[in-house]
Amino acid sequence: MKTYKDVYALTAKELDLKIDQLLDELDHDVDNKEYFGPFFCNWLFDVHCINKKPSTKERYEGIYRNYIKESPLVTMKIKDLKALDVQSYYNKLIREGKSVSCIKFIHKLIAPFIRYAYNNNMIIKDFSKAIVLPQESETIRLSKESEVRPLSLEEQRRFINVIKGHELESLFLTAITTV
Repeated sequence: MKTYKDVYALTAKELDLKIDQLLDELDHDVDNKEYFGPFFCNWLFDVHCINKKPSTKERYEGIYRNYIKESPLVTMKIKDLKALDVQSYYNKLIREGKSVSCIKFIHKLIAPFIRYAYNNNMIIKDFSKAIVLPQESETIRLSKESEVRPLSLEEQRRFINVIKGHELESLFLTAITTV
């Protein structure tokens, strides 16, 4: 039985893009209903963690709870998920000061999920390898708050003058002269 769907757009070009996307989804039998959040949760605990050690399950559950459960990805439909969405989320975490190893742990969960979604016709393409993980040097460049700059000799002299007579003067002097 044929079913019809109305497609609307503001321009002919936009309409063509929507039609192409729908035809692509029909060709690949993509599921249009699943959202990332609930499906990821089910996949993680019912599929991915099925043969894992308890300590691994616990670590994965922590990563899910702290970084994925409340992420902007959970409200997206799986069929609409793109590499750029995941990449943007990783970059946002780096800007917020998260470590490269943290991003790599998150990716250890998201990448196999993407492959699983692809293998089950939920997305058209497995883009897990297209996501660029940050390098340690990028973390320092992107996270401005993590910059540490020692005081210059003149700044040290001014600091010592300001703390004279303070009840913690000896503690401050010890800290400033310690390497």
